[in-house]
Amino acid sequence: MRTEELPALTGIRFYAALAVFLSHVSLVPKMEQLSESHKVFDLGFVGVSFFFVLSGFILTNNYADLFRRSIPAGSYMQFIWGRFSKIYPVHFATMLMALPIQILSPNKPLDWRALPLHTLLIQCWLPFTKTVFYNYLNVPSWSISCEWFFYLLAPAAMFCVLGGIRRRMLLLAITAVYVSTLGLFLWHSQSDFTRSYFLSWFAPSRFVDFLAGVFLARAFLSARAYRWAACSIPAQISGLAYLVAVVLWRDHHLGRCGVD
Repeated sequence: MRTEELPALTGIRFYAALAVFLSHVSLVPKMEQLSESHKVFDLGFVGVSFFFVLSGFILTNNYADLFRRSIPAGSYMQFIWGRFSKIYPVHFATMLMALPIQILSPNKPLDWRALPLHTLLIQCWLPFTKTVFYNYLNVPSWSISCEWFFYLLAPAAMFCVLGGIRRRMLLLAITAVYVSTLGLFLWHSQSDFTRSYFLSWFAPSRFVDFLAGVFLARAFLSARAYRWAACSIPAQISGLAYLVAVVLWRDHHLGRCGVD
């Protein structure tokens, strides 16, 4: 396992976290107008996507040598326990703190079916089409639920991406089948609620973000990585242009769907 620091990623974490923070500021009572008048308060989804990609990148950078050729049972269990022990204690503590608040809430009483899902941290794993349970108790833990899903699949993803061309093609084929099937399902769905859940909060769909980070780490670890240095500035400019385009498209799409 590598433990080397990547200082270049430290600063960008701040901006991603700031985007997530500002998007939650607009949820405070009497602050709702901020998201309508300033786009900077509506970029939380960009920050979350960045952290999902970063998670795939960092884990692959650290564990590439361990899972490149095989997935030993002992190493897998050690990896899972290491991840679990870092995220679950804080999640469980915040869930317990949120529980009495949710029970006593006059606006949104607790749906008790959500409690076991949050306890197991699987509230974003199930393909709900009408009722979702991520928006109870500690709502931001939906992203940790996704991360927990990613961790379980991470060694297999590294094994495929870092291996030969056949493994990568198999993984890409599985991803393409999933994306195509999801696209057909959402195409025929009449519910904007369903589309939103399966695209934004459903853990298997967000795994694509994590997988992008794994592929980026493979490129970074490649012996030819130095050749990418010349592309860094154009890549950053392209990335910023892409984010602006996504924000503008999202506003246009939500406006057409009648979603506030």
